[in-house]
Amino acid sequence: RRMSTAFDHSQMDIKPRNEDFQINADMPREWLNDDAAVTYWFNAMSVVFPEGERLFMDSVRAYKDQIDDPKLLEQVRGFVAQEAIHGREHEVYNEVLEEQGLNAAKLERLTKIIMGYARKQPKIAQLAGTVAAEHFTAVMAHALLSRPEIMDDAHPTYRAIWTWHAIEELEHKAVAYDVYETVAGKGFGAYMRRVITFTLAMSMMNVRFTYNWSVMMRAAGHGIGLRNWGKLFGFLWGKTGFYRKAMPHFLSFYGRNFHPWDENDYHLATHALNAYRADADAGKTGAADASVGELAAIPAE
Repeated sequence: RRMSTAFDHSQMDIKPRNEDFQINADMPREWLNDDAAVTYWFNAMSVVFPEGERLFMDSVRAYKDQIDDPKLLEQVRGFVAQEAIHGREHEVYNEVLEEQGLNAAKLERLTKIIMGYARKQPKIAQLAGTVAAEHFTAVMAHALLSRPEIMDDAHPTYRAIWTWHAIEELEHKAVAYDVYETVAGKGFGAYMRRVITFTLAMSMMNVRFTYNWSVMMRAAGHGIGLRNWGKLFGFLWGKTGFYRKAMPHFLSFYGRNFHPWDENDYHLATHALNAYRADADAGKTGAADASVGELAAIPAE
């Protein structure tokens, strides 16, 4: 099992935090700065998460009998537990979107059909897809936690769920990758499979997100005219755009010797957890349980 150049991540303890955010339909529909275009982009991702998380869990668990490293097996269990809770909380989130008239149930059904097709692929292809998706979520988590001001004007409960999710995505970002390297190796074939899968997965995921966004924008009566497309484009690709700033991190995946922890960004999770706890102590998170628990222990560099 390869160690990254940043630090020995192989001894990390990955533990779930069993949060209950109690999102409900009385909360604002445009929960991020009263901006539908940006709010619904986050919602568009949430719609995909429950089915996606289930596929990720299954694709990693499928190889547990081929893992001899007891610590990696422990990390797999932590990964699965975290993803299961993410899926559960985003199911509640999506039920609220449906109650608010945003057609989330229809979008989830379409997502399930797509994930059903993915499940028909060879197990190693499913694992490669999980590795690709986990890199995407880790980069998104980095982008969100490195620029917390994005959520400054968000409803506190939605800010809490996205912060909590991002913390745990950073924490377990290498698990699927380490399982993939364990079972597929580090040869040219394994490299080509993961980068081709990543290219396809990123294209399909963002087409899916864009479709989900457009359906919700129409359902809410905002439409998808040039003004709203411009808002979304500015948020993603403008001078300080969410995607634009993250592009170097996305592209790092194409490195021949890439490893997720080459980007040692765990300090972002530590800082975010401290901020989350401060919000919780002030009663601002909206979570039923005000504690997110401890971060995983990180060995010294």
